[in-house]
Amino acid sequence: AIDREFKTRAVLCPQVGGRVLEFSVDGKDAMYFDEAEKNWKPGKAVSISAGRFDYGPELTVTLHPKAWAGEWTAEITKTYSAKLTSPREDAGIQLVREFRLIALDTFVGLSCKQTMTNVSKETREVCHWGRSFSPGGGICVIPLGDSPSRFPAKYALYEDSAIINVRATDDRIRERD
Repeated sequence: AIDREFKTRAVLCPQVGGRVLEFSVDGKDAMYFDEAEKNWKPGKAVSISAGRFDYGPELTVTLHPKAWAGEWTAEITKTYSAKLTSPREDAGIQLVREFRLIALDTFVGLSCKQTMTNVSKETREVCHWGRSFSPGGGICVIPLGDSPSRFPAKYALYEDSAIINVRATDDRIRERD
């Protein structure tokens, strides 16, 4: 979708896990896209960069290759809006991602909503697990919502040796309002 006033472009990819390949304003891309991915072919492993989000923690949940790297369905839902839907995963979860370009007073944003549906008969406990590759020098704003967090700082960080630190602190992360 392209917004003419703000010269905004969002490119979504239903292959390789339903993700954002590009989100640019006036030609400046907020996503890092690895050049090696331009040679991607179905069934071939490749590094996966750009805008990814998933469920996890990746070291504790059942592997879910269809959602992570499989082919999703894509649908334009209305002007500047689209939906990507994962295949039903053997691990019991199906994902739907809804994307929408939103114009604010001074900038354009890309709204991304992920809905996780348990398609199994068993209880599943997973978390939203986001990772996006972006060129340095900007900011990322993530709404925290009204629900209390189980993490003291409201986030967790991976550290060396695949440790998930739920009591992490990082001076570059701050909560506003």
